[in-house]
Amino acid sequence: MKNEAVSLGLCAEWTAEWKDGSSKDEMAEKYVRGIDFCIAHDWPSCDFIKKNFGDVMHNHGVYVDEAVRLHNPGTVILNGHCDATITCDGYAVTNVYVRHKSKLRIICRQLANVRVNVLDNAFVDIDNDMTSKAFVYQYSGSVNASRGIIVRDRRDFKFS
Repeated sequence: MKNEAVSLGLCAEWTAEWKDGSSKDEMAEKYVRGIDFCIAHDWPSCDFIKKNFGDVMHNHGVYVDEAVRLHNPGTVILNGHCDATITCDGYAVTNVYVRHKSKLRIICRQLANVRVNVLDNAFVDIDNDMTSKAFVYQYSGSVNASRGIIVRDRRDFKFS
């Protein structure tokens, strides 16, 4: 995996940090921390993630091709064809990446702070009770946003 990442342009700092024999949990954490690189290269594939990290990925907020129901998660990455509903309330701070053909319904209540990144052909429907802060960064895909949601158009941005 490391050699493949290097061939895709992994920087020297991350290459040096990547120790041989990393555990599945360490690799899943690298995926979350390096999500920009993974998005830029659409790497690793959804099938690879499911096959090699299926038993630990949920511990790191990573989901692939599944129904997802969450309350106040930290960071969430929805890959493939996920169908997700996330509720954020009570001062929760949540960061979501919605990728590929995933669909997300997100409900923001009671002073939550939510950031959603919409990519590929993903769809996001987001609702805010006006006490929460909700920001959507739309790189592609579709967004249906209620009142008080700030949608930032990032369609000209390229991940690298």
